[in-house]
Amino acid sequence: MLSGSVLGKLYRWWEDARIFALLSAFADVFGRAWRSSAARRVLLCGTSRWYKSSFAARVPDACFSFVLRKIQPAAINSAVIRACAKTALLRLDVLFGGFVCLMFCVPHPLWHNQLALAAAAAFFVLVLVLAAAGKRRAAMPSEFGPAALLFVLALLASLLFSLDVKDSVRVLGFFAAAFLLMWSSAAALCSRRALWAFLCWIYAAVLITSVYAAAQRFLGVAVNAAQIDMLLNPGVPGRVYSTLDNPNNFAEFLVLLTPLCAVLALNAKKVLHRFLLALGLVLPLAALLMTYSRSGWLSAALTVLIFVYFTDRRLVPWIFALGILALPFLPAPVLVRLSNLFNTSDTSADYRLRIWQTTARLLGDQHRWITGIGLGPSTLAKQIEFFADDYVLAGIVHSQMLYTELLLETGLLGFVSFIWMMGSSVLQAAGSIWKARDPLARGILSACVASFAGMALFGVFEYIWFYPRVLFAFFLMIGVMKAAAGLAGEDAA
Repeated sequence: MLSGSVLGKLYRWWEDARIFALLSAFADVFGRAWRSSAARRVLLCGTSRWYKSSFAARVPDACFSFVLRKIQPAAINSAVIRACAKTALLRLDVLFGGFVCLMFCVPHPLWHNQLALAAAAAFFVLVLVLAAAGKRRAAMPSEFGPAALLFVLALLASLLFSLDVKDSVRVLGFFAAAFLLMWSSAAALCSRRALWAFLCWIYAAVLITSVYAAAQRFLGVAVNAAQIDMLLNPGVPGRVYSTLDNPNNFAEFLVLLTPLCAVLALNAKKVLHRFLLALGLVLPLAALLMTYSRSGWLSAALTVLIFVYFTDRRLVPWIFALGILALPFLPAPVLVRLSNLFNTSDTSADYRLRIWQTTARLLGDQHRWITGIGLGPSTLAKQIEFFADDYVLAGIVHSQMLYTELLLETGLLGFVSFIWMMGSSVLQAAGSIWKARDPLARGILSACVASFAGMALFGVFEYIWFYPRVLFAFFLMIGVMKAAAGLAGEDAA
């Protein structure tokens, strides 16, 4: 938190300005409307008593408890428990954080998504054993709310409408890994020490991938004409992608996880450590610029504003002004990309518009937005050719937007349940920020809320889950947010 006299005077001047009074009046009106709205009650009903006492919540919890009781005798006497108790390196949070760091740092040609599924399953079993032995509290299925259950059911039901069940099952495996990672992170990171260790691993992953991206820029990255309109973007070099195969994938990764790195820097105990960790954030910011992902830049700007708002709201107008003033000093290729942001002649923008129009026709055919067409790129490829205007669009494998892809693959149930799941999770986390006494829990919650706001904007321009490691990172962050909210709840109790 910044509390200098200069900052205080500047903020008082801002409070006295007429535009501040106008914005405050609008905020009060909309705030009162939101607090009394039906939408807010629906989003938060996942934590209400009626759901936790309902049949839909009690059955999964009872099955989970039954499994814990059955494995308890073996778990108490297991060698795994003794090893974890004797060796610090075998602590669950250390193993989990180390795997997550490795998962993001392995270069794309060497990475296999089946590793994530196998590791996620292994961590799930490990958490079960530790919970059965009484060494750790396991997150019950009902704690994730009814929307998560509905989303899982929508994913399973989508197999009924798939034209390529084999490919759909493959993609369903990625979602299974993502959900297991979400559950494992919520269960494994249940203490301040575990959350701090996890932030260190995330900082290492972001720093390593950013250095990798810088090395790509230094060694040279070939310009991909499919990613940049060279006529409208002269002088823009090849876009870095680090270990994640595609510049937009890497930008999504940075928008998701860099705020957690900022939390680590802000909460370091020693001034020198805070300075060095804050200085290290220059690398991911520079890497994000080198991706030349315009949607990534917009999403990152929104993420920064929301993170700053929850960290110290007095800084918001000055961060916004600083961003505007910094524009003329940005590198020329960045300014070229920004100048074409709303240029519909840009092949990238035109391509997206045509894809959205094509997928809209597919969704409208026989009301397929209700049921969806099944998971995976193969299912879409087999149907899109009947609605495409040319052979280029006939070869698309996703809709270039998260929200249309949800409708395409999982139908109305998947779309609504996902919006409900994310809306309720983020809303609960935002409410927990003000209750948390621990600055680390408060910072993590602020970072997660900001990251998901940025990804919500990113999802308008990209199908952010097409690359599985970004899908894993997304659901992993939900688990981290749940864990931090739990720690904040303990502080408030």
